[in-house]
Amino acid sequence: MMMDWAAYRQQLKGTIGELAKLSLETIRGYVGLSGAGQKTGHLDPKTRVPIALGVAISLRCDGCIVTHTDAAI
Repeated sequence: MMMDWAAYRQQLKGTIGELAKLSLETIRGYVGLSGAGQKTGHLDPKTRVPIALGVAISLRCDGCIVTHTDAAI
């Protein structure tokens, strides 16, 4: 069965919103960590995003796959 990735991404946004209500600092930490690589300027987005997608696929993390695929598009 094929997953509806658009619906899954919307569900994931809701879940992250619920987590933010429980622990905003956790979400801030994640955003800070994910943004740290962008600030160095060592890799441009055309390089960094496919690498992140490849890691997400290798880890089989559906949430990461849908998020990084959206960023790649």
